[in-house]
Amino acid sequence: MKRYQILIILALMLVTFVGNIEALTDAHSMGFADSYFSRAKSSTALHWNPANIGDEAYMQLPILNTNINLSNNLFNLDMNGISGKYLTDKDKEKLLKEIDGSFVVDGTIRSLIFGMSDKNLAFSLGLNILTTSKISEEFIRISLYGTESDNYHFNKSDLDYNLLTYTDITGGMGGLKLQKIIPALDKTSIPEIEYGVSASVLTGIANIKSASFSADYVSNMDQGLNTEAHLKQKEAFGGFGLKFNLSFNSQINENFSAGMGFDNILGFITWTGKTRVRENRYWIEDVYISDLDEDILSDEDDLNDIDGYTTNLPLIYRLGTLYDFGEIDLSLDYAHTFCDNNYNLGRNSLSIASEFKWIEKVPFNIGFKFGDGDNAITTAYGISYEGSYFQAGFSLQVADSILPGNSSKSLSFGIHSQISLN
Repeated sequence: MKRYQILIILALMLVTFVGNIEALTDAHSMGFADSYFSRAKSSTALHWNPANIGDEAYMQLPILNTNINLSNNLFNLDMNGISGKYLTDKDKEKLLKEIDGSFVVDGTIRSLIFGMSDKNLAFSLGLNILTTSKISEEFIRISLYGTESDNYHFNKSDLDYNLLTYTDITGGMGGLKLQKIIPALDKTSIPEIEYGVSASVLTGIANIKSASFSADYVSNMDQGLNTEAHLKQKEAFGGFGLKFNLSFNSQINENFSAGMGFDNILGFITWTGKTRVRENRYWIEDVYISDLDEDILSDEDDLNDIDGYTTNLPLIYRLGTLYDFGEIDLSLDYAHTFCDNNYNLGRNSLSIASEFKWIEKVPFNIGFKFGDGDNAITTAYGISYEGSYFQAGFSLQVADSILPGNSSKSLSFGIHSQISLN
């Protein structure tokens, strides 16, 4: 490889390692463990790498194109095997060991409704659902063993949840020559660099999240049992937002390409519809064992309208490379969260994937994603049929194991099928 090629790759990696969260997984990229930056084409490239949109006329008419992910740190057959049985102390400690701080449940659904590209332009319509929730280990310990202390205090770090749903209408252009806007690049020996840009109009459907939580438990001989819990929940329905995506890609040689991208530029959703705060309070005062036959729980609810607020989408940097050996290819993607928010837990990840094209029109692929300390290692599989006008495929991801089994911590699957007119 020539010296300038090495320098380009190192420069791309250096800039990208500054800070990138992953693109929203779709049904096809799931099978590559999200090592998809350099693979995305036509309208799919709008969200991953708009520089790859290209100049072919192409229309996707999805028949079914949806991926569903459900993951939590107890989602494995070994844990599910204790359901319905008497829990021994050994079973309880095993559960608490698996929880390791908090019981976390994450879910995402991404559905492509329509997509098309024509020459260097592309357009798509999608639906997105993101949810996450967590309960602290201490809550689970109390439910397993009962109270072991006279005093407990809980806050938002012990109970938290978020739901975000929105649609995106995205348009963009790609395959544009960077040398045309920076003529000085023509005087160098570097490979041609293409760029692309996309813009998304986001329609917020709903945002439901915990705003605050506190709970106190006090038990003593003088005052009996006293507990109080207060939960404040924000609710928003109807909003509007925007985001932009800019990426660069270079075909280093006939087989090797590399690029980087910036997504969620100025990304936000402002909730302008119905926005309100729901407050729930529950309490028990001065209760003794002799009072347990009575109605001892009191509660009150309050619902108030509030001013609209904005959900900010964190800036994304992304790096992707792809080397095509012919019947086999190999891709490498790095992702890093620029800043933390409720829908991405600030993790880094490195993904690697290969597609095997030994069987004509029926490629299959395998991928691995390596996260940081909070992320499980993910294994992904995918198989597709790619005809001239019809494509269909299935993708599967499991965490903490090579194949679905007792140790799997999550299970995700995607189904994609479409008619292509090109």
